[in-house]
Amino acid sequence: MESKKLHRFFVTMPKNLQEETFEYTIQTYYTLKGNPEYQGLNRASLYFESFLIALERSFNIINNGTSKSHARDLQSIQKQSASREKMIDTKKRRAAKKRDKILGQYCALIYSFRYEKKKEFSWIAAYLRRFHKLTIDKTYLFKLYPFIVEKMKNNLDADQGVSNGL
Repeated sequence: MESKKLHRFFVTMPKNLQEETFEYTIQTYYTLKGNPEYQGLNRASLYFESFLIALERSFNIINNGTSKSHARDLQSIQKQSASREKMIDTKKRRAAKKRDKILGQYCALIYSFRYEKKKEFSWIAAYLRRFHKLTIDKTYLFKLYPFIVEKMKNNLDADQGVSNGL
């Protein structure tokens, strides 16, 4: 099998299978090192050859493994990856909800503290945590602040347009 295809396969493998592949690579390395056929090769070549052998073994086990244990392993891996994806999706939804809340409900408050009262982001985060029960990191506030400024300027421009009769 082509080594590029095996490397792509290795990158997409779950972590536990990667660890198994590394363990088998080390075992194969010592087997090849003791083999008189491979005596002329340097250490890097032996490691690479044993890595390719271990990858091909893992590829064959996953793609051709018909035993029940391999099927169970694959099912458990699929369940784990599905649960990880679900956790990541939940985390993204929560982050988006919190970002929308900050840019909506707390935008004017944060802008007034930072721009008008010259308060630090850590002070603003502590204030929101203490008085509004909103736990937020100061670095996250720092990242969102340009969006807050932009939104406040847009609001001010819209208010001035309404007051001018536009």
